[in-house]
Amino acid sequence: MLKDPENYSYDYTRKLIQGITDPETQRWACLLYATGARVSEALSIKAKDITEQENTSDKYLIIRCPVFKKHDGKIQYRQAPVRLDEQWLVQPIRVLLQQAKHPDSNIINAHRATVYRKLVKAIGINPHGFRKLRATHLSTKFKFNETKLVKFFGWADFRPAGIYAKANLEDIMY
Repeated sequence: MLKDPENYSYDYTRKLIQGITDPETQRWACLLYATGARVSEALSIKAKDITEQENTSDKYLIIRCPVFKKHDGKIQYRQAPVRLDEQWLVQPIRVLLQQAKHPDSNIINAHRATVYRKLVKAIGINPHGFRKLRATHLSTKFKFNETKLVKFFGWADFRPAGIYAKANLEDIMY
């Protein structure tokens, strides 16, 4: 039976991902968590979709992610920024980027079922759980409001924010 990651803290999630012994699977987990992408969306990310950007106070890895859930007939894209100080996420993604053969190469070269199976075997949670965890952690740790969550995930409205972002007891203690 798969575990529900709904109540995993940011630090527990980091330790869980860092504890994955297969380096390739760990890199996939970092990409899925960092972007909040579905497995099928992550498999479509190309090397040219990852860049670095700096604003006034921080530096980011910007990952251009497709959004497949919208049903208007064409693929839309969203930007998933990852702060460079989140090295535990950034470094494995950079390795995926370095392994790409050219800018148009997908950074994950595997089948959806393989990614899903390896992640479930490694940590016992559904890879879609990384999406839920990222939404929760962006909301609680990084203080994203509903508007920022909608933009980050490419949602059409605010409803998914209430479904995905779940605060646990640690998050609401004052």
